[in-house]
Amino acid sequence: MAWEVTRTVRVRLDVPDDRKSDLHATNDLFQHCANRTSEWAWRYPDEECVTSKSDAEDALYEDLREETNGLHANLVQKAIKRAIKDIDNCVDDLADGENTSQPEYDTFSIVYDKRAATYYRDKVSLATVSGRVECDYDSPRILKARRTATTSSTRTTRSARAPSTTIVRSTSSTCTQSWNRNST
Repeated sequence: MAWEVTRTVRVRLDVPDDRKSDLHATNDLFQHCANRTSEWAWRYPDEECVTSKSDAEDALYEDLREETNGLHANLVQKAIKRAIKDIDNCVDDLADGENTSQPEYDTFSIVYDKRAATYYRDKVSLATVSGRVECDYDSPRILKARRTATTSSTRTTRSARAPSTTIVRSTSSTCTQSWNRNST
């Protein structure tokens, strides 16, 4: 019997200074889409909340694309999906008798997948409102030193104790990248 193991590694990104505002603008529009979806889908206590992603996309996608001119189409879809998933969790909480409220989005967090982000060994290319931005992975110095040493030598050997620098994406090819406003 084979076991499939997935390891998630949080990696800081080295965003070029002249492109940080593009990521902030993208986040603002992503959060706008999620909040508009939440407002539309949250109908408690008068009606049942909408928990169908397809119903939400049918009702909101075109308007959100128009409102967020420049936001990657897949990011609009991901924002809708995030809000609907959270609404569904809230409905489950209400059914269990727990207190909850309409989800609100104000953190710096954008959901990317393979259509809005391209992952490379040492960098990632992210869709923003002003085109793509390439960000190097900000890995610890020791990993950078090992990577430099192995790429400059003609013969590469890997120590059994050397840490892996591979970024593993989930099986659904979705990767959540979060940035701290103070660091970007």
